[in-house]
Amino acid sequence: MSDPTIEIIRLELVRCVKGMADERGWPFEGFKPLVSRNRSPAESNRYFSPALLRYRNFLARDESLPDVPSLEEFSRTVAAAWAGDGILCEGHENGYITFEDTTKSSSREKETGGVLEEHVDLPVIGDVVESTYQHKWGTPRQGGFAKGSTVCILMREGFEEPEDLSVDDFCIVLWACHLNERHHNHLKAKVRPPKNNGGKVGVFACRSPYRPTSMGMSICRVAEVSKGRIELHESDMILGTPVLSLRKFRKERYQPREHVRMPAYVTESARKAMKVTFSTEARREVADWPVEMEGVIVSTLEEDPRSIHSRKKHKNPVYAVDIGCEGRGPMRVIYRYRNGSEDRIEVVRIEEISTSASDESPPPRTKAWLESLTAELADSE
Repeated sequence: MSDPTIEIIRLELVRCVKGMADERGWPFEGFKPLVSRNRSPAESNRYFSPALLRYRNFLARDESLPDVPSLEEFSRTVAAAWAGDGILCEGHENGYITFEDTTKSSSREKETGGVLEEHVDLPVIGDVVESTYQHKWGTPRQGGFAKGSTVCILMREGFEEPEDLSVDDFCIVLWACHLNERHHNHLKAKVRPPKNNGGKVGVFACRSPYRPTSMGMSICRVAEVSKGRIELHESDMILGTPVLSLRKFRKERYQPREHVRMPAYVTESARKAMKVTFSTEARREVADWPVEMEGVIVSTLEEDPRSIHSRKKHKNPVYAVDIGCEGRGPMRVIYRYRNGSEDRIEVVRIEEISTSASDESPPPRTKAWLESLTAELADSE
């Protein structure tokens, strides 16, 4: 059964984009008014469209068209021209357009007769103000893989004194995946864990951060507790992560009563850690850092932080990961993959990250950065 709201949105999208195309002399045949409804029953009145993203890419490929606007400008212009009755339209910087049908209810009745709210508000009790891992890229996918890692949580007002947490206890930390794009549709039933070589598994059967609740969980060892601050080891939380809950891990309470069956891709990947080596230059540079940092680098890289996309499509296997160092600024570890009789990761350079505003070097993992670095490495060989 077709959704009449989708048909209304499509017609209005065509009108708005055609008006913009006619005004600027763009070809309109490349526009396809794709619209989807959010899969969550609690958000059945919400819709989204990637149509502008695809249309802008279509226009950008035509070199005869000057001044093609940015995705954000494109989506905001269409949102400003929107005139669909009963449907709110909002443009976003990633090119997506989201819609809300105000004639529909955003909640549904439960069998008990109560109302299921669209969202549940959770207070943030603390923030990760120091972390071994500065960005999503390179962060181990489980806290247990992050040997030697450290995070410091600064508790917010009203939660300054976490009681009954002691050094060497383990605690369960619930945290928000705050870097997920707020307006992107993450309600996918299946995802592709990097360790599963492209195979799909249910989102609730893995640790993908792209999930309906955008919430993560880690089990960490308590290293230090002081008023308003908690230091944890073996954590996969990155700098700036909002903390939602802390609770003490009690083995006798959480110990499974029967044998735990793990997916084959998890058990097999645990036995296939990548070999990590250091170039002569990197070996000399790592000696200038605290002695434990070498172990942190190895435990981070041996889990192979590449995504499926990086493994299959990136021709030049040079990467960088930023790792924080307690008492000192973060380091940038530059490494590459070496293929041979035994695949391995070679750390080729370690450098301290500049915080100077006058530093004009390109950001890491961008095309300009990769081209510059590749040329430097080629000259040094």
